[in-house]
This record gives sequence, structure tokens and C-alpha cells, in this order.
Amino acid sequence: MDFMRLLKSIEELLYEVATWVLFYPLTVARVVRRPVAMMAYAERELGDEVEEQYVDALSPPICLLITLFLLHIVERIFPRVEAEIPGVLSSDNNLLAFRAVLFSIFPLLLGLVHLKQRGVKLTRHSLRPSFYAQCYVAIPFVVAASLGLSLASRGLTVPGLALMAAGYAWYAAVQTIWQSRDGKTSRAMALLASSATIVGATILLIAATATTGFAIGMVPPAD
Repeated sequence: MDFMRLLKSIEELLYEVATWVLFYPLTVARVVRRPVAMMAYAERELGDEVEEQYVDALSPPICLLITLFLLHIVERIFPRVEAEIPGVLSSDNNLLAFRAVLFSIFPLLLGLVHLKQRGVKLTRHSLRPSFYAQCYVAIPFVVAASLGLSLASRGLTVPGLALMAAGYAWYAAVQTIWQSRDGKTSRAMALLASSATIVGATILLIAATATTGFAIGMVPPAD
């Protein structure tokens, strides 16, 4: 019986991972085409039964984690410098987990801002829908910022900075629409709040990177 349960678990795991290959690009494409609609979808799906959630897409945190994993692989294949990362973060698994925690600063802070604008009390339960919604739209931003800085660090400064700027502009525009869509917040205030939050999250990320002394995918390592 134990062996059969093990086989069943492996079967379910294999099917789940196989579906990621199909639904990951489909989900990302939907986020790029209709970011605000996908944010609303992320919140709405949490109201369904667990087995019925995100049946036609990957869940937001998993989608973001896969994106970070792919960026991590690219960074390993095309390293910017030949340097060893000291300490516990020299492990690929630990480094990837650390990067995931750092990049979650963006959806976390923006989710908090959204709750405050709605006047919703902060709890673990109330924060989850906003965090999930923010995980979706963090994906194109993280890709643009990471690849843009990677290009800039390799001497392609103009296209690299242009890609980064486009990522930040897109991210701020989506946040502005999302925060002002209910009419309780003006577009100007939403733009100000979202831009300040994105800049603040970036500063925290850079500070964490400087403290650990290596690149996490957005900040180039020191020579």
C-alpha cells in the first residue's frame, strides 16, 4: 500500500510539473496582454475551492518562482563575472531561495499599499489576494529589469537601460490602473504611491544585495 501511494504521488507530481511546461508560457502571455484582468483573476480564484483554483493558469507565486528559476539558469549559463559566492549562499538552492525572498518584496509592499488604499485591516488572510495579484505582474517587470541590467553590464548600456526603463514604466502604469480602478484613488495619487513603493522596494533590494556582496539578478556584482 505504501508503495502504491508513493507511485500515485510520483504520478501526480509528474503530471503537475508537465503541465507547467504548457501553462507557464500561456499564463505569462496572458499577464503581458491583460495584466489588470489577470490581477483580478488572481484575487477571484482564491474564493474558489482549493482544487478549483487556477485550473486554467499557474498560480501566481509558482509562476513567479519559475520565472526566477529560469533567470537564475540564464545567469549561471552566462555569468557576468568569474566569482565564487561565499558562505551558505554558494549553494544554488539557497541562492535561488534567497532571490525569491528578495523579489517578493515588490508584490508584498505593493499589496500592502493596495490594502491601505482599500481601508482593509492587515491580516494574513486579507493580504493573500493582493499578494497573489501582485505576483503576476511582477513577472514581466522582473524579467525586463534583470535582462536589462544584464545587457548593460555587458557593455550594451543603451539597450539595457532602455529595457529596464520600459519595465519600470510598464510596472508603474499597471499599478496606477489597478490602484485607481475602483475610483477611490485618483490616477495621480495612484501613480505617486505605486512609483514610491516600487522605488522603495528597489532600494531595499539593492541594500540587501550590497550587504551580501553579490548579484541577485538585478544588481551587477562588484569587480
